[in-house]
Amino acid sequence: ICNHHDIHNAEILLDLWKVEWPQLVLYYDNAKNTLTSEKENILVINERLLEPDYKTMINYYLLQIYFVSESEWNPMVYEAYTCENNVVFIGNEYSNYYKNHNNFIFHGFKKEKHKKKYGNRYVINKELFTNKVEDLISYNKQTLITMGKENRRFVLEKKRESRKKFEGYFTKMLDMCDDYQKFTIP
Repeated sequence: ICNHHDIHNAEILLDLWKVEWPQLVLYYDNAKNTLTSEKENILVINERLLEPDYKTMINYYLLQIYFVSESEWNPMVYEAYTCENNVVFIGNEYSNYYKNHNNFIFHGFKKEKHKKKYGNRYVINKELFTNKVEDLISYNKQTLITMGKENRRFVLEKKRESRKKFEGYFTKMLDMCDDYQKFTIP
């Protein structure tokens, strides 16, 4: 799954994906650009999927690659975790917010400053990423299922923790409002 900020990494992925590897489905939703591949084991989806189709897609695959090559937190990783998926993502300053199966964080990249906007982008190293993919496709299905269940438990626990913090914070804010008295400005 890739967005328009990550076309550079999606192109690298399409280039390095080997014919003997499992099928790659690349979901790239961008109205300005399209990606293509002539390799038989690659399916590129360039149009926006309707929500039921998108949910079906992310629930079907046990192993997913998310290119978030910006300095940002990616809520799609949590979405995939909810579906008991395992996600390979580029390690950045927000990686510690995700379930840490170390094998799924990819650190083989070059950090570059954006030329036209604030922040950084991450460009994957082809050789290191090839090694990472070969390692990950060697996992057996049962291991991926077990790890996926751990990911779901992790995200549901984080959701409960966030809800408690959120509810506590806003309860305090509302209670503080009760302490203020209406007064008249002379």
